[in-house]
Amino acid sequence: MWTPERLAGLLTDQGFRLRGAQVTRIEALTDGAFALALTFLVIVQQEIPKNFDDLMLAFRQTPVFAASFAILILFWAAHVRWSRRYGLEDGPAIVLSALLVFTMLVFVISLEDRLRRLLQLAEQRLGAEVADQC
Repeated sequence: MWTPERLAGLLTDQGFRLRGAQVTRIEALTDGAFALALTFLVIVQQEIPKNFDDLMLAFRQTPVFAASFAILILFWAAHVRWSRRYGLEDGPAIVLSALLVFTMLVFVISLEDRLRRLLQLAEQRLGAEVADQC
């Protein structure tokens, strides 16, 4: 139980008492799942460039990888912050963490695909605007 004395002894971060200073098993599982999802992003790029043109094509996909990576890191950082601030290790917290992991692992591949399509659409529209101005 969180008594006033116990709460007073906790570290604080930006006005929040850090109730979860130690890594729990659910946090370790979540961290591992995020690492696996980041690995999936790399595996999706399976082909090693065989020539200069393939290498240039691979470099064009770097913004998609970077955006996918950034989105996953944002979710991971939010989970870490939530875990530290509230330190919950009860049933609902475990279910919420498991749902986050499940959702992230299911949608990691489609995330990159959606971002790739968005980049292609932006390139097409930008190319059309540049062509109209010429």
